[in-house]
Amino acid sequence: MDKLSSLIQNLLQDGLSEPVRFSGFLNSQPELSETIELPFAIVAIDKDEANDEYNLTGFSFLTDDSVVTNRLAVKTDEMSDWPLLHSLIENLPKQLEVNSKDWPAGIVEQFWSGALYLNTLVIEQSLVGFILSLQQLEQVLTAEKFKQISQTVSWLLLNRQRHLQLKTQMKAYQQVIDLMPQRVFWKNRKSVYMGSNHAFAKDAGFESPHELVGLTDYDFFPEQAELYRGDDAKTMNERIHLINFEEPQTHKSGETIWLRTSKRPIVSPTDQVVGIVGTYDDISQLKQVQHDLHQANEQLEQRVEERTKALTESNERLLTTLSDLRQAQQHLIESEKMAALGGLVAGIAHEVNTPIGISVTAASHIIELVEDLSKQMQGGTLSKKSFATCMNNLANASSMVLKNLSRASEQISNFKLVAVDQSHDEQRKVELAKYIDHVLDTLTPIVKRHHIQIITAISDDISIQTYPGALAQIVSNLVENAIKHAFPSDNLGIIAICVHALGEQHIEITFSDDGVGMCDDTRKKIFEPFYTTKRGDGGSGLGMHIVYNLVTQKLRGEISCQSIQGCGTQFKLVLPGYLG
Repeated sequence: MDKLSSLIQNLLQDGLSEPVRFSGFLNSQPELSETIELPFAIVAIDKDEANDEYNLTGFSFLTDDSVVTNRLAVKTDEMSDWPLLHSLIENLPKQLEVNSKDWPAGIVEQFWSGALYLNTLVIEQSLVGFILSLQQLEQVLTAEKFKQISQTVSWLLLNRQRHLQLKTQMKAYQQVIDLMPQRVFWKNRKSVYMGSNHAFAKDAGFESPHELVGLTDYDFFPEQAELYRGDDAKTMNERIHLINFEEPQTHKSGETIWLRTSKRPIVSPTDQVVGIVGTYDDISQLKQVQHDLHQANEQLEQRVEERTKALTESNERLLTTLSDLRQAQQHLIESEKMAALGGLVAGIAHEVNTPIGISVTAASHIIELVEDLSKQMQGGTLSKKSFATCMNNLANASSMVLKNLSRASEQISNFKLVAVDQSHDEQRKVELAKYIDHVLDTLTPIVKRHHIQIITAISDDISIQTYPGALAQIVSNLVENAIKHAFPSDNLGIIAICVHALGEQHIEITFSDDGVGMCDDTRKKIFEPFYTTKRGDGGSGLGMHIVYNLVTQKLRGEISCQSIQGCGTQFKLVLPGYLG
């Protein structure tokens, strides 16, 4: 009995199942003790799917009180070299049928004094091994007793086979998780470590994951043990998943790293929490980068604050300077307007002086004619012919006075209209044909002096609601700019002003000359303030800038310039018909 128990202990040497079960069975069958004392062997068959082979482990009980263990691996493609094993495996259904009968059917070879018996051990239609027994004829076991032994050993071998398969699977799983860069570990319900991958074992200070089995966090992470075990308890008690929470980990070397940890409860098929599984990544470098980035952000914020303060002070100085410049510019613009108005006064004075002078001369001639007529009447020498001649001369002189005075009156009225519009501008409806003619009338002296011909093409029915003073200054500045820059040698030149409607909402004014034109660089800068090509000749560079501001801001329109050097220049204005 002790020898067979020793055999069973060898069979279960890896802690497979419980030897108590078989020992208990033998103790309950004392009549088997002498019968078992004969050559007897148990062979376990394990199928290794990974290596495509069968592993045979034989446990032999010999008559010399010794137990021999042999292990043999047979490849599947080598089965033909093992006819008995091949027959057992290939004819498993038949063996099952044989196994269900009385044991004597299992004799495989008979001698003169005994027989070699073989019986397959099958559980759940799975071949787990077989029993070989060499017995003398007079010591043959009864079929019932052998079947009891076979059944017990079969279950033991099945447990062994399953356990070996489980170990093989666990070994494969261990190899897989050892390849993972993340740390992986699992604990039981009491937070005792049951396993891990190699990366975790290294963090814990061990060479192999097997070394930490049965230990707790107090053994290798004492500073954070309470923290970790508290997380474990919360995860298992509340059945919650802790995902990506950050925590420290202090190693035996004293180095502290930062982890991003996740934990999940392990739930059994019976819905019982039996432990936890956890993973974590070492995010120490990330934390350092975040720390450096935070410091960089603080430094950047300080620099931005300092820079903002400096920019604010600079902007305040610039705003002050800009305000001064705007005041100076406005002063220059007003000075330019007053200069233009002064020029207008000078021109109209000269223009009015001519008809008034003619009128004075004609009036003096009338006085002379009247005095001569009076003398002739007093002297009695007045003839009918002389009277007729005198009356005719008086009529001509009177007509000349009236005509010239009317001309002067018209010019004064036009000047008054334009001058008042420019100095006290108010929005009103303007008939463009008449108003532009009035403006051009005020420019007659300078136009005649430079031998310029102005041609207009404006329909009488075009009118707009606008600021007439601004419009007058635009036309005046364009004419004066053309006279000064387009016709520098007082050559005969033509200025054409055309106006036509653009739909119902806008009008277009085209101002063209056939002068010298300008280069592209000058054209691009034409509306810039203080830009002039005649600075040495008294040009201020504000004339066209004033035009641009009046068109775009005062009249809410658009202005563009096209010019080809040597071929003249054209300004195109688009103005709204009603400002509102």
